[in-house]
Amino acid sequence: MAPINMNACRLEHVSRSYRMGEDLVHALDDVCAEFKQGSFWAIMGSSGAGKSSLLNILGCLDRPSSGRYFVGSQDITALSDDELSQLRLSRLGFIFQSFHLIPGLNVQENIALPMFYKNIGDDLSQERAEELADLVGLSDRLNHRPNELSGGQQQRVAVARALANDPDILLADEPTGNLDSNTSRQVMELLARLNGQGKTILMVTHELEIAAYAHRRLIMADGRIERVE
Repeated sequence: MAPINMNACRLEHVSRSYRMGEDLVHALDDVCAEFKQGSFWAIMGSSGAGKSSLLNILGCLDRPSSGRYFVGSQDITALSDDELSQLRLSRLGFIFQSFHLIPGLNVQENIALPMFYKNIGDDLSQERAEELADLVGLSDRLNHRPNELSGGQQQRVAVARALANDPDILLADEPTGNLDSNTSRQVMELLARLNGQGKTILMVTHELEIAAYAHRRLIMADGRIERVE
């Protein structure tokens, strides 16, 4: 684990523009930010503020139109698509609002999937998947498929899958958006526990109760950082 005072990632004057028909949309405009290793951030703002565009850059799912983005000390700006894929696989974990589990795979297989793409052997990946299922309280559901689980259980599988390759950073996009309040609390308590163990968490949310679990808030408006709290 990196020391707390080191950057997990940082953005230097990052802008992102794209065309929508004949219009040029400025999704991000000269964004500068740094996120320390072991921090827990809530990224907030109204619809269209640039939250998803920012998360896509932070997760190396998209590239800046201008500016530079660093994961740790690595400048990802000039990396090839294959190099970006390897970086995502090794250093980043993703948790989505809609879970994105594979319907035909059971809990253990869904958790182990990122390890398959990293060419980790079956025995080791199965063992780690069992450990992660236990971590998220689903050791008794290993052979269940997603349609046999509640929404909260599916999200806990998604959290375990995000941890499969022991990433430095967890990126969560409205991780409780499809959950009731009690289940949301359970998922957020799990994320808070992971943060306490040293994981950096960057989370997009529009809910103040969910943002309260984070240590810092980054508020966006019109593609820019309006304030940091």
